Order: sequence, then structure tokens, then C-alpha cells
Amino acid sequence: MDPISLLISGGMTVASLGMSLFGSNKAAQASQQQAALSGQNAQYEMQVDQQRQQAMELDAKRKQTEVTRNMMRARSLALNTATNQGAQQGSALGGAYGQISGSTGRNTLGIGQDLSIGENIFGLNQKIDQNKVQMASLGGDIASGEGMMSFGRALGQSTGPLSNMGIAGFNGLRGMFGGGGGLGGALGGIGG
Repeated sequence: MDPISLLISGGMTVASLGMSLFGSNKAAQASQQQAALSGQNAQYEMQVDQQRQQAMELDAKRKQTEVTRNMMRARSLALNTATNQGAQQGSALGGAYGQISGSTGRNTLGIGQDLSIGENIFGLNQKIDQNKVQMASLGGDIASGEGMMSFGRALGQSTGPLSNMGIAGFNGLRGMFGGGGGLGGALGGIGG
């Protein structure tokens, strides 16, 4: 192959290598930005879940308060009814109070169970969100690794053509300045 063709081939190889490096770097940067955004979204999801959990806890407290109020109303109504009938000292009032307490206990238990289940769900969601943050970070690391591998492949593929380009450049100089004096002859031709 003539020196000009080798120089053109080598130049194309250098350009290809440069484009490959630039593309790999750009893709790695974009992947890292995407991973960072994914991690931020997971953080925001965690904050939303924390707000939902607070809302659930407030709702449970409100329901608990309402159950207590209903119990007090029912006890008051039972006492009022017993008093109007002249039976406030009888067993009917005690039975009514027992029934009211039983109903209140069931309602309180149900609220507590719902709250416990909700707390467990939010705990599991928090673990899932933490995994999402870690996965996003790993995605950025993978992109960086792939960029380095791509760079290594491009560099490995261009070693031969770059070497040929150097040989062609040297032979071209030698041919331009005549003779087989090698580099000394070429430099002597330049100086003389």
C-alpha cells in the first residue's frame, strides 16, 4: 500500500477512534444522569410514602377518637334510658355497659389491626424504594464500565492501523528526502 493510502487509512482510524471515544463518553454521561434522576425519583417516592403513612396514622387516630366518642354517647344514652325507667341500679345498665364496651373493643381492635397492616406495607415499600435507589446507582456504574470497555475495544482495534500510519509516515518522509539514510538522512535532507 502506498504511503498516501496508509496515511488516509490511519487518519480514518484515528477519526474513528476519536468518534468512538466521544460516543462512549457521551453515552456513559447520559446513563449516569439517567441513573441519578432515577435515584431522585425513588427518593421522591419514599417521601410520598412517608406522607401516605402519616395520613394513615392520622386517620387511625381520628377513628379511635370517634370510637371513644361513640362509646361515651352510648353509655350516656344507656344511663339516660335506665334513669328514665328507674332502673339505673339494676343489671340492665351493667349489661348495656358491657355490650358497649365489647363493641368499642372490637372497633378499637379493628383499627389497630388495620394500622399494623398499613405500617407493614409502608415498611416493605420503603425497602423496595431503597433498592430502587441502589439499582439506579448501579446503572450508572454499569454505563461507566461499558464506556470503558468500548474504549478498550476501539483502542485495541486501532493499534494495527495506527502503527501502519506511523510506518507510512516515516517511509513517506524517507521517500520525500530520498535515500536510505533513515531518519538521519531525512533530517539531514531537511537541514541541507
